[in-house]
Amino acid sequence: MPPAKPELVAAQIHDGNDDVVQIRLEDKALVAQYADGASQVVMDPDYALGTPFQVRIVAADRRVVVFYDGQQKAELLLEGSGWYWKVGAYVQANTGTGDDAGAVGEVVVHALNAVHA
Repeated sequence: MPPAKPELVAAQIHDGNDDVVQIRLEDKALVAQYADGASQVVMDPDYALGTPFQVRIVAADRRVVVFYDGQQKAELLLEGSGWYWKVGAYVQANTGTGDDAGAVGEVVVHALNAVHA
């Protein structure tokens, strides 16, 4: 995690303009963030780096349901078009936030399944 701004996005649903839902780590809080960052649901308030976890995101019928380690954590009433998935390590830091230009973050993906109905 970048030291000055320890925030990292691991997965997200995006549309043509912005993110719809993000699974992100903010310091130690693992959250599902939505409404352009204005709202979030805390899935794990004290996540330990390196601890494997499972996230399942179901986007259907004008809602997005987020599961964390098998438990439903959020049901968000969201709708839109042109949505697509992004998975990886997206650090939220840069030199403007006080981090070094070489600051990095890492996400390890053990498995990924995508099902379209």
